[in-house]
Amino acid sequence: LLKLIELGDAYIVLKGGTGTLVEFATVWEYMNKSVIKEKPIILVGEFWRPIVNILKKELMNEGLKEFIKFVTFVKSPNECINSLKVKLDTM
Repeated sequence: LLKLIELGDAYIVLKGGTGTLVEFATVWEYMNKSVIKEKPIILVGEFWRPIVNILKKELMNEGLKEFIKFVTFVKSPNECINSLKVKLDTM
């Protein structure tokens, strides 16, 4: 897991299970704690939105709303590619 995170230029998260949740949460937390540099995290589809919304609510209650900036939702693979191109071009 750590090697995958180290090698990634961006992280695209598709519908998954607990393993995908661990990968997503680890990347997000590492960025929140500045363990790794900021890289795009793109969530494809609606599967993860309820989970992120719960965390977003908690982060905002704790005054940590800036941490949500790392996560982008897209609806389709094509939208993911377009978003990724824009994000990587601005980095």
